[in-house]
Amino acid sequence: MNWRKKKTGRGPDEIFWYFVNVPALGAGIAGLIGRLHLVIKGYLGIILAVYILFHHVLLLYFFAVYRHVPQKCLGNFGKFMVNVIEISASLALRQLSEFNIFSLVALVGFTADLSVVIHAFHIAYDVSIWDILLGSVMQIVVYTMSENVYAFTVVFTLCGGITCYQYKSYSAPVIPVDVKKDLEK
Repeated sequence: MNWRKKKTGRGPDEIFWYFVNVPALGAGIAGLIGRLHLVIKGYLGIILAVYILFHHVLLLYFFAVYRHVPQKCLGNFGKFMVNVIEISASLALRQLSEFNIFSLVALVGFTADLSVVIHAFHIAYDVSIWDILLGSVMQIVVYTMSENVYAFTVVFTLCGGITCYQYKSYSAPVIPVDVKKDLEK
């Protein structure tokens, strides 16, 4: 069965990234609620439900609108900067606020959600689920290890080494055939 020939235009890639977004957005919102110590009742629950529904409808809209736009790659420097920004955001959050697990959950959730949104815009074809998981693990490790200076130095050096290795060993992914046909038109 060829998924690309359907009228909706959504392939298995778009469906996969949409379902990756569901737990990412849920974790981000749950972390934010826990961090702010919010009690969900009344109008706040309605506003939250409308926001989640609006976010998913908007994401499906982006997948539908951008389905004919050719995929673009970030390149090795773009992926390098994404990793640096993820590590720096985790470090800044830890240095500017006290340790709170809900802050970490919100940071990781919203970072993964942002990665799915850039896939909806067809901006980052070369960012895979493994890159998102590696960025999440690096955020968690940097956030939790920043209390002890020696452990933090080792972790920060290791994250920098992993990021530099990804930069040096980058190879552009093969663009799917149907996207190549869109580029020729």
